[in-house]
Amino acid sequence: MDILLNSNATMATTTDLSWVESKWEQMYEGRNPLLVTGVFAFLMHEFVYFGRFIPFLICDFIPYFQKYKLQQVKKKCCPKAAKSDQKN
Repeated sequence: MDILLNSNATMATTTDLSWVESKWEQMYEGRNPLLVTGVFAFLMHEFVYFGRFIPFLICDFIPYFQKYKLQQVKKKCCPKAAKSDQKN
């Protein structure tokens, strides 16, 4: 806890930290903690928000899962979006 309270802590005093802990410490070192926390929270939110769709995107291209589609007449969105970009 003393390491976190001491703003003049150097890497020499943080040698007992793990790799993740040292990177976390470096992220805050010399920066505004409110700004760093805000940026980190935003990036984490975006990663979770868009990352949760990736398994469903992969399943959309696997033929086995096509029988579970609710709207069989709808085409896959990614190729359709790619074709619409080429028209413009």
